[in-house]
Amino acid sequence: MPLGNTVRALLGTSSFRQTGLIVLAFLLVALASVLLSRYLIEHLLRAHVTEIILSDIKTKVQTTNLERVDKVLQLLRHREHFDPRKERESFLVDASGLLLVGDEQLYSALKPQLPPCSASDCPSPPLSLHTNTADLLGMRVRLQDGGQYISAYDIRPMLDKVRMIPLAAGSALFAVLLAALLIGLRFSSLTLRRVDAINRALARYSGGCRDARVPTGPQHDEFARLGSEVNHALDRIDRLVEEVRSTSGHIAHELRTPLTRLQTRLVSLADQTTGGVHDELLSAVEEVGRIYQLSRAILRLGEIETGRCQHHATALDAGRLLQEVADYYQPLAEQQQCVLRVDAPASCLLYGDQALLFQALSNLLDNALKYAPGQPIELVARRDGGNTLIGVRDHGPGIAPTERAVALQRFRRLNNAHDRPGDGLGLPLVKAVAELHRGGLVFTLPDSEPVAGLTVLLRLRGAA
Repeated sequence: MPLGNTVRALLGTSSFRQTGLIVLAFLLVALASVLLSRYLIEHLLRAHVTEIILSDIKTKVQTTNLERVDKVLQLLRHREHFDPRKERESFLVDASGLLLVGDEQLYSALKPQLPPCSASDCPSPPLSLHTNTADLLGMRVRLQDGGQYISAYDIRPMLDKVRMIPLAAGSALFAVLLAALLIGLRFSSLTLRRVDAINRALARYSGGCRDARVPTGPQHDEFARLGSEVNHALDRIDRLVEEVRSTSGHIAHELRTPLTRLQTRLVSLADQTTGGVHDELLSAVEEVGRIYQLSRAILRLGEIETGRCQHHATALDAGRLLQEVADYYQPLAEQQQCVLRVDAPASCLLYGDQALLFQALSNLLDNALKYAPGQPIELVARRDGGNTLIGVRDHGPGIAPTERAVALQRFRRLNNAHDRPGDGLGLPLVKAVAELHRGGLVFTLPDSEPVAGLTVLLRLRGAA
């Protein structure tokens, strides 16, 4: 099977779809969890920083009462000397707007974002200030002498660090889900193999291989139970088919004597009559004869299929066997204006029962004469490794590859065969003979160009 078809088959299995849906659901939950955890972590971080800032301002109130700028300035210099922190930013501005403490460039970038502060009132909610290089979270208080003190923290480095936590967790979870998807793909592949094994067994059985069964293996899972049930059903079908065959053979056997008696009486009555009644009785004799021949064919086919017929395999020369069949049918071939030609290599030997193989080849040649009158017919034999192929090739209408399995069934006749005499047992009997010899049928001749018509060959065990 091409890779593309294999991948599509795997993706179309129910187990992979279920695995995909579960992985998708977990992925959505994981994504929502990552986003929620990121939001909660940032919220907790901001709340924690706000508490630190409030604690810092509370300390300033306790030590300086926020009266004068010089006291706050002295305290800030003392803190920076003993407790320097890179992420902490402090700004101290006197009443005239002169920056006494803090990064002047950063303050210039933040100043437009500060809410206006009047002489009597200065808003003091938490401030969220942003620049290209920093994200500050802080608070501003007004001193009694008109100055302003801003305590802030740059939370961008902290946010970058804490944001790695949900990202790492999400990446790990994604890797786990990807591994689960690959494991699901592996199990889907195993499931598809088990299903394909069941399909192949059923296809072989429907194609005529009655020995085809579903491999169950050592597992005791649901596929093994399904395979056991399918095999049980196929065994039951085989028993029913065998019963039908035995019944038809029994009926055919029981009809032989009554049909013979009926035919004898009809012939006797026909000899005693004249005119139209005589002709009708002769037609009835012919019909009884056809029924008798059909019953004999059914009985013979049943004997061959069940192996109850007498058969003894010996080494045979394929060319000589084909020549005997050709000589036997030569008068009929001349009536049909057909040229018979034997095409067999020298010393092409096979193992088989001569009488059964003669009957099978006769059936093939009889069909060729009916369906390809006026056309040349070849009786061919070929070596095929350790086997020998022997059969008939004509140049008639042939049988489409899609209809060959139907043509090998009992009493089944194709649409182009209803205007010709026959009972639909010729090819089934040939198949039965091939299977009795532990062989099979082949519809193509090796190492030859395709030709119009039908080629039917029996694959039999070769003889040295």
